[in-house]
Amino acid sequence: PGSIEGRILQWFQKASSTIVADISIDVTKHTQEFEVDCEYIPDISAKYPLFVSGRFRGELPETLYAEGYLSDMSKISIELKVQHIKDIPLDKVLAKQQMDLLTAKAWLSENKQLEQMVAKMSIQNGIPSEYTRTVLLQTIMEKIDPAQQ
Repeated sequence: PGSIEGRILQWFQKASSTIVADISIDVTKHTQEFEVDCEYIPDISAKYPLFVSGRFRGELPETLYAEGYLSDMSKISIELKVQHIKDIPLDKVLAKQQMDLLTAKAWLSENKQLEQMVAKMSIQNGIPSEYTRTVLLQTIMEKIDPAQQ
């Protein structure tokens, strides 16, 4: 019971600091395929950053536009500048989060295609999942022939 009160207060603080709600990003003009990992894009609030992950195929333009509604229900369009980062493999960084979301969807909907997608991502990124098995092998270096080392 003690932790519920803190979480409810945090939820109310987040709800009262919402800046833009009902957000959508339209990139269908520029890409062949576009998929966002979660069912909907969360609201933008003052105290919490917004991360949207997904996949696309095709060319991503230099700028995208996110549309949503302000608290007075007026429509707003926000210009997003696309940054190409070559030093950080974002697909590896966000793989666990994407796998967790897809695992939850697969479990709730009992969708075998999503299970296979999670297993494929698990193998590609070397991250254990609900639909793959991991085998650990411990070797003692002293018992291995120096030529094999």
